[in-house]
Formats: sequence, C-alpha cells, structure tokens
Amino acid sequence: MPFTPAHPALVLPLLRPWHRQLSATALVLGAMAPDFEYFLRLRPDGIYGHTLAGIFWLDLPLILVFAWLFHNLVKRPLVQSLPDLLRARLLPLVGAAWPGRRLLSAPVLLGALLGCVSHIVWDWFTHDDGLVVRHWPLLRQVLPGFALGWPLYTFLQYVSTFIGLGSILWFILKLPAQPTAAPPPTRTRFTFWLATGAVLLLLWGPFMIYSASIWPFDANSVLVTGMSAGLVGMLVAAGTLRRRLAGPAAALS
Repeated sequence: MPFTPAHPALVLPLLRPWHRQLSATALVLGAMAPDFEYFLRLRPDGIYGHTLAGIFWLDLPLILVFAWLFHNLVKRPLVQSLPDLLRARLLPLVGAAWPGRRLLSAPVLLGALLGCVSHIVWDWFTHDDGLVVRHWPLLRQVLPGFALGWPLYTFLQYVSTFIGLGSILWFILKLPAQPTAAPPPTRTRFTFWLATGAVLLLLWGPFMIYSASIWPFDANSVLVTGMSAGLVGMLVAAGTLRRRLAGPAAALS
C-alpha cells in the first residue's frame, strides 16, 4: 500500500483555490482515513475502510473524531514543538479550537468525502485488488530485468509514495515563514517528543505481539503498530503539555 501519510499529496492542489468550500483539515484526514482501520486493528488488514459504505459509517466518523482531537488537543503542542524551520511556516495557520458544531459543516463533510475518494482512487492503481489493476493487465506485468520481481503496480506504490511525501514537504517549505512569538523553552519542546517516544516504545512491543498473534508478521505490521503507538504517544504528550506549549492563536480550516 502507498504509505498512508503520502496520500494527502493528492489533495494539496485543492487547499488554496477551494479553501472556503472545503476544509483543509477534512481533506487531509480524509485522504488518509481509509487506512485508519489498519491502526485500529493493529494490522495491515482492512475490511470496511476502502468500501463505499465504509466511507460513510467508518471513515467519516473517524475523520470527525480525529479532526476534533487535532484542533482541540494536538495541533498547538505539536506545531510549537516542531523545528523552527517548520514552526515559522505552520504556526501562523494554527487557529482556535473547533466547536463541535463545526464538525458537521458542509466544508468539513465535503472535504472529508472528497479526501476519501482521492485515497481510494490512488489505491486503484497501486493495490493488487485495485479496480484499475484488476482490469488493466499492464499493471500486473512483472518489470523485465527488475531484480525484485515486482509487478508494475507494486513499483508504482513505492514511486508514488516518495513523490507524495516529497510533494508534501515541498508544499510546507513553500509556505512563507512569518515572524512568530518566541517559542516555548527548548526543554519543554524536547519533553513533548520525549513523552511521545516513551509512550511509543512502551506500547510498540505489546502492539506487535498482539498483531503477530492474529496476522502474518511482516514489515507492514511493524510499521502499522509503530504508527499506532506513536499516535497514542502524541495524544498523551499533547494532553500532558498542552498548557505549557500554548501560544497566541491564528486559522487552520
């Protein structure tokens, strides 16, 4: 599968021209949401998240939950703890907390659904059971002379992942760096990442043991369980250090 954090690259072109009609938060989370099922199951196995019905009864509720957690708990501690190169570009976009009613607004719901569709369309070209892969034999052809013996769709998985991650980094670095208030003390910022890492290491082992007991253990399992543990760690760190990493607000939609 293409690396989950690379998927928002496909919706980046929509963020500026459609910023009033579509929520940036919902677009980005929606672009990753069909994979959220993996992190809940602690294994790279999804049954519902990539289906049409699953978009509405599983992906969309998860997007709304994560959007609320991001805007009301995580975003300010996270951005305040980033290196100055990123902090100066992202902190001006960090707005106030989201009231619950905003989650059901049209820009959020439309952005979430469009993001999910973008994810599934990308997977059509890069998964062995993808719609385009199943109906276009060329994508199932093994690349001649390629030592790993990959079919073309697997090669596209990796290439598109690196292109996607590079596009996201380029998009962020192209944002104007703006003067911001003095950052929190270095010790506090370091503590955020230390707490995140500590919880990650505490949970990663048990998560991997559980995953291996119900699913063939492979590199994808290591990645999924590690990301799951890291997300829990970030929630714990943000909740613990929220007040110490607070700062003036600006308007990330």
